[in-house]
Amino acid sequence: SFFAVGLLVDGESFFGPTSVLCYYTQWDGASAWFGKALGIILFFSVWAPFYAGVSYEQHVRWILPLTVSQLGLSVYASTQPWSGPGPNSLMGLSMWPQQCVLCAGFLAWNLLAFKSLGGPLVVSAPKDDATYFGLAMLALYGVVFGVPSAVMPVFQFGPSSMLCYWTTWGPAGVLLCRMLGFALVFVFASPLYAGVSYASLARTALMINLFYFALFVECAFVLDITGPGPNGLLPFSLWYMQLPLGALMIVWNLFVLEKAGAGKLLL
Repeated sequence: SFFAVGLLVDGESFFGPTSVLCYYTQWDGASAWFGKALGIILFFSVWAPFYAGVSYEQHVRWILPLTVSQLGLSVYASTQPWSGPGPNSLMGLSMWPQQCVLCAGFLAWNLLAFKSLGGPLVVSAPKDDATYFGLAMLALYGVVFGVPSAVMPVFQFGPSSMLCYWTTWGPAGVLLCRMLGFALVFVFASPLYAGVSYASLARTALMINLFYFALFVECAFVLDITGPGPNGLLPFSLWYMQLPLGALMIVWNLFVLEKAGAGKLLL
C-alpha cells in the first residue's frame, strides 16, 4: 500500500530524483502516468480481500506470480545507471538492493503461505454471471495491453511504433510499464489460476476501470507526449479511441455487478 499510494499521489516526490527515497534519477511525464496506473492496480489488488470478496487463500495464489515478477524487475533495476542514489538519498545508497531484499522476503512468506494451503497447484473459478466480462478484461487489458507492456513496451507502444501511445518515454517509465504489464496479466487472469470468482474480479475491476478512465482522459486532453508518432497508423492520438473503450468497460462492469445484486457490490 505504501508504494501504491506514493505512486498514485505523486511518484516523483516520493521516489523521483530529488526524493530521499530516490528510486529513479530520471523522471518524465510517462513515468508519472505509469506510476499512477501501477499504483491503482496494486492498491485495489492488495485490498481486494477487504471489499471484493476475495478469500485470503485465493489472495495468496493471486499475489504469488506478481511477487515473482516484481522481484525479477527489482533485480534488473538495481543494475541500471538511473536507479539512484539521488542527491538527497538516505545513506547515499540506491534503494533497489533493499527493494530486492524486501521482495525476496515477501516471496518467501508468500511461498510458505502457499505451501500451507495444500491442494492443487492451480485452482480455476467456476463460471458465474461475470464470467464473460472477466474474460473480456483478461483479453483486453491482460493480453492486448498487458503482455506487450511487460515484454516489449517501447517496440509496441513507443515513439516509433505504429501503435504509438507515447512520444517521450524514459527508462523509469519503461520499468513501471513492465511492472504494470505483469500486474494486468496476473490480476485479470486470477480466476484461471487462483480460484478468484469472476464476480470478485468484477468488483476489483470496477475501481480499476473508474480510475483508469480518468488516466485515459488525462492522456487524451492534458498530456502532450501521447502521440501520434511519425509511424502512427492514425493521424491522431490513440488515446481518443481508448476513451469509448474505457467507458464501455465501465458500463459493462456496472451491469455485471447489478445483475449479481446490489447487495453484493461490496463483500
